[in-house]
Amino acid sequence: MGISYGRPTIARGGKGIKYTENGNIYGMHIFYSSDFFVLLEDRTCDYLIVAGGGSGCRGNNGPAGGGAGGLILTSSNITKGAYSVVIGAGGIGTANYVSYNGNDSSCFDLTAIGGGGAGRSGYPGKDGGSGGGNSYYLNVSSSYGGVALQPSSNPGIGYGAPITRRTSSMPRGGGAGGEQPGANYFDGLTVWGNVYGIGGFNYNTNGPGRANTGDGGGGVSGLVEAPNNVATNGGSGIVIIRYQI
Repeated sequence: MGISYGRPTIARGGKGIKYTENGNIYGMHIFYSSDFFVLLEDRTCDYLIVAGGGSGCRGNNGPAGGGAGGLILTSSNITKGAYSVVIGAGGIGTANYVSYNGNDSSCFDLTAIGGGGAGRSGYPGKDGGSGGGNSYYLNVSSSYGGVALQPSSNPGIGYGAPITRRTSSMPRGGGAGGEQPGANYFDGLTVWGNVYGIGGFNYNTNGPGRANTGDGGGGVSGLVEAPNNVATNGGSGIVIIRYQI
């Protein structure tokens, strides 16, 4: 992104900035919370919609990370008018061996699906925009990751954690909203200079998903004593709309 200056004049809503990129001038509106986007002139818009990420899970024999929120990146002609923008919250991490999916984000009649909460030994990762991860546990066939729902139900990107049960040497991560699954399904997608939709990790090493990124939350071992035995939240979602001036 180039140097920013001033505020856009043909639209309102969110945090509005005006900037240059490759000699072109763009208006951009960044929505960190639910609001309305008001467009005063018909315009071709590029827009990014990211759902909230799923939470990690507390679990014995290896914690797991939550799935990233589904991600939509597209462009279309938008007629002037007011449009509702909904920003999904991330799933809440708990100390109770349960996880929660992230919440959906939406704009322009498109919905990014919240990321799947992480599983634990004997309980699969949850389905979501990207699938929740799971931990390794010997002889438990149901320790597998969740399915990515975003590609089949909306235009957009989401990846499931591996469906087959993992081995003890593999990281236990959630699916990501990235361009490709990658070796561990963690990679997010870089859009306009920032990374969105990173799958949650494990091993008690990562904190909550970053706010307004759709990251998955991190897991925590059930054997760790309080107050360090609470799985972390998924990151909240975001909507960004830009247009050339």
